[in-house]
Amino acid sequence: MKYETDEAIRMIEKKALELKIRQLRTRIGILSGAAMFVMVVSVALVYQFSGFGSPDTIQMYGFGALMLSDDAGGYVLVGVLSFVFAVVLTLGCIKFARIRRERQTEQESEIDDPGG
Repeated sequence: MKYETDEAIRMIEKKALELKIRQLRTRIGILSGAAMFVMVVSVALVYQFSGFGSPDTIQMYGFGALMLSDDAGGYVLVGVLSFVFAVVLTLGCIKFARIRRERQTEQESEIDDPGG
């Protein structure tokens, strides 16, 4: 009877770990989608604030002079948003890697001690 209880506990723990990994993958998918959205918005903001619509600006001053203009606030906004989302994505990946390591450790312990 004890063997069946131990086996049931092991199966429950395995299922809980699988559910946790599925949840983390969903979160990473959401973060990836958010990162893509931020990238598109960032490109749109750079286009809006940099004056790419007016050829006179590009021909007269060049691209480097755009950073010295009064409209540089858009570049700062894009940089800050990109940094924040990169940090969030990095933290999500670190958490996912930690869960993966825990899972591998549990699987190795099951292989080393199959009887409990």
